[in-house]
Amino acid sequence: MANAIPLQLEYLFYILSIPILFIIIIWTSYYSKSFLDFFRSSENVKKRHKRARIVKTEKEKMRKYESLFAVILLILILSLSPIASDISDKGVHRELKGENALELVIVDPVIHSLGPSYNTEKIRDEMEENPNIWMPEEVDQYIDLEKITRFPGSLAVYRLYGGRYIITYTYLGPFPITKAYGFLLSTQGNEIISFSGEDTILYPFNPAKAGDVAD
Repeated sequence: MANAIPLQLEYLFYILSIPILFIIIIWTSYYSKSFLDFFRSSENVKKRHKRARIVKTEKEKMRKYESLFAVILLILILSLSPIASDISDKGVHRELKGENALELVIVDPVIHSLGPSYNTEKIRDEMEENPNIWMPEEVDQYIDLEKITRFPGSLAVYRLYGGRYIITYTYLGPFPITKAYGFLLSTQGNEIISFSGEDTILYPFNPAKAGDVAD
């Protein structure tokens, strides 16, 4: 479902989400203050039954607004991490190739991949089951994958053309954080010869940059 969403549209939602969160919080605070001001002013209404009716109406309106704001906040918070993970995945699967600017085309450099998935234990088990492809013992010499996946998040592993190997991990939380690790393989592709880099991609930077970590 997420892969059907264009990368540009997905990144637009990602980049606008935090400002929208702040707007909702400020709007909710302002509306609550307005209600308190109204409640105080309603005390000047002499007829008790009229005052009670007005206050009841305003309370119902406020509850509706608060429920709407809570739903929007929950949707944004729950969707940010999966969206960042999907943008990261699409970034790894997209690469520009060409002799010059006029001949550039987008290609998919990925040969093998696992994930992205929040079932990190399953991904690590699949790496262990296919050591010739994923070389988990060699990966452990450079990064502690067990420690990285200790916190909830989405794990993905890729082997790319050109002897490149990339691992990405997007932490699950209200503020998107993506970690990317790059490795270079031997000519035969049967061993890791170097650790090419590590990148921590924080909002508002584009998680698609994860695809550049092994360059």
